[in-house]
Amino acid sequence: MKKNIDFIGTSCNCNSSIFTVISGSFRKHLKEIYFLKDFLKKNHIAVLSPHGEKAINPDEEFIVLDSDVIDNPRILQDSVFAKIRRSTFLVVANIDQYIGKAAVMEIGYAIAIGIPVYTLEPVSDPNLSPYCSNLESVFPSIKKLFEVKELKKQLINV
Repeated sequence: MKKNIDFIGTSCNCNSSIFTVISGSFRKHLKEIYFLKDFLKKNHIAVLSPHGEKAINPDEEFIVLDSDVIDNPRILQDSVFAKIRRSTFLVVANIDQYIGKAAVMEIGYAIAIGIPVYTLEPVSDPNLSPYCSNLESVFPSIKKLFEVKELKKQLINV
């Protein structure tokens, strides 16, 4: 059976007119990124990327998701760029202020084409921070939501 390939996010099966891509470390923070994706979807934001449910190679440097029909890093990155072009804004899941190399590249790309960038946490890098706004300024409940999630994670690890 042939998979339906949607490299540029032309269909999202949604009624939203606001689109975003979530950038962040899929290797370090994929669970949190999917948590953020659910939050955005509940707030009527269509998330063009990431898709899928899990990483198929969680221990490797370049993460491939179960929804990716190919594993070529350049083609996958180009598809993310196409989805950023289609986005209303870019969301960066900079958990613990970590921004990986691909996320920095995606931030730069969004800035270059005039797409606003919103981050989960404040950005300390003086080259990036003037271009980034806090996601909490648009969604005030996001901070409390992630604080509750962090508290639950700490309780589970006790």
